[in-house]
Amino acid sequence: MIGASVLFILGYFGIVFEHRFFDKAATAILTGVLCWALFFIIGDGDHAQKAHELYHHLADISQVVFFIIGAMLIVEVIDSHKGFQSVEKFLNFRSKTVVFWIILFAGFLLSSILDNLTTIIVMISILKRVIPERDSRIFLSAALVSIVNAGGAWTPIGDITTTMLWIADRISTFAIMKSLFVPCVLTTVVIGLCIKRKVNLEFSVPKGEEQRKTPYSFTILVLGVLALVLVPVLKALIGLPPFMGILLGVGVLWAFTDVVHRNDSEMQHLRIQHILSKIDFSVAMFFLGILLAVDALEAFGVLSTLATWVRTSFPSENIFAFMLGMLSAVVDNVPLVAATIRMFGLDIYPQDHPTWNMLAYCVGVGGSILVIGSAPGIALMSLEKVTFSWYVKNISLIALISYIVGALAAAIF
Repeated sequence: MIGASVLFILGYFGIVFEHRFFDKAATAILTGVLCWALFFIIGDGDHAQKAHELYHHLADISQVVFFIIGAMLIVEVIDSHKGFQSVEKFLNFRSKTVVFWIILFAGFLLSSILDNLTTIIVMISILKRVIPERDSRIFLSAALVSIVNAGGAWTPIGDITTTMLWIADRISTFAIMKSLFVPCVLTTVVIGLCIKRKVNLEFSVPKGEEQRKTPYSFTILVLGVLALVLVPVLKALIGLPPFMGILLGVGVLWAFTDVVHRNDSEMQHLRIQHILSKIDFSVAMFFLGILLAVDALEAFGVLSTLATWVRTSFPSENIFAFMLGMLSAVVDNVPLVAATIRMFGLDIYPQDHPTWNMLAYCVGVGGSILVIGSAPGIALMSLEKVTFSWYVKNISLIALISYIVGALAAAIF
């Protein structure tokens, strides 16, 4: 038990300091495999029992990995066809205030069906064309970090941590949407009100948009969004597992792009066979490694011991979830959620228990407090050259206030 915990902690440090050494996916894979290797060496039972334990966990892990790969592929197909440029036409308003709020809620709504990283990249690319002045744009881009995190928290497909809770049957589609929609909207509104005075919107609607699009860009956008939205619908109606729903969407898009581009030599790069090379499979490998490591801790009994300590140390589940959200500002939220899922079974907190809803909000939004706390924040640093100190000085307090307001609302709803 102690050896597995030490390996996991060392792996965690490797993930935190990935930029100094090597990619976090490599660290995660090594951590997961070594934890299970240790279990096979010193764990209880014979080799057959240990292998059965591993295969049992792998069945759940593979669902998450397949879902991530499918979702990334669908989003990449839309992006390769420049489908996201259709969003720009909704910014053709004279009122700067109207444009300001449309931008914020466009990010909020997009992140509810796309992953947060893709949403922030799409929104910043649009902002760079609509608001050329960096001094005005940078505050809006930074505000979108919190907003896309909030937008992803209230739907089962909007944020990977919420998706993990959903696939693990800790939350259901309509319950999480009903519970967290208002808190997440409040978070967005608070951020907008706080940041508006810092933004001097000078926008210019892009011209010649249609010439830059590829054939079938809008059709691909509609098909891709429908593929993502139908995943929770199919799960609710016929019980189809989410990874099967996402693979269904991949299959439809694959067949459609093959048919429409088959005779056009200039469009062969838009077929999925070529788009597959653009997918960052290190993301899927990271999740595979982390989930393997966390499940190894469960096999050793570490998580059950930790769960007992947590339940006796925190006065309420809401405070526990709130503190996890604060912690997610400095450490990766994926292992936090994975460990919590394994610590508390459905016999302790059944599906749609308020604890799971609170956890989905806090871990999803809490990472916005620091720029390094979430993938959109890291993307902001790269795309807008934002420094850690600038974000702390200008955004962190606003993000913290909005996080607290949303958490209070989540506790009520």
